[in-house]
Amino acid sequence: MSSIPPTHAERERAYIESLPGVHFVQAAGRAYPDDGIAKGQSYYHWSTPHHGVERSKTLPLLSQLTTGIGQTIVEAFKCLEDAVASPEGRAEALTEAACCADIAATEYADRASELEELVEMLHAASSQVEAGGGPVDLERLLRHEAW
Repeated sequence: MSSIPPTHAERERAYIESLPGVHFVQAAGRAYPDDGIAKGQSYYHWSTPHHGVERSKTLPLLSQLTTGIGQTIVEAFKCLEDAVASPEGRAEALTEAACCADIAATEYADRASELEELVEMLHAASSQVEAGGGPVDLERLLRHEAW
């Protein structure tokens, strides 16, 4: 009997929960009104360079844990996920993912060749969808080594 592989969202959640910088507090010892957390409520906290400690009642998004180039790559990946989820907006989402990946390639020179290849693949996929040229292998794009 084959098991269903975890979705990207499930893999992302497991990854975020495993990060050493993300901490879960069962019951707040005091209130954090700016973060909407009352005394006794559970919450997550983490810190990033230049932002200090951040708190949330929910698990942080990967984009909240990254800055600079990492955030740009996360945005590109989110656009690709949107392309998977929404056939009617697929070409636009693929184009946006390509733009984000292109920015990342410019900013991250030592990974530029992998990112440039991904940009080309995303643009080709977007053009294929716009032209009505058959299915796009979105799983191949999601598994690309540049991510």
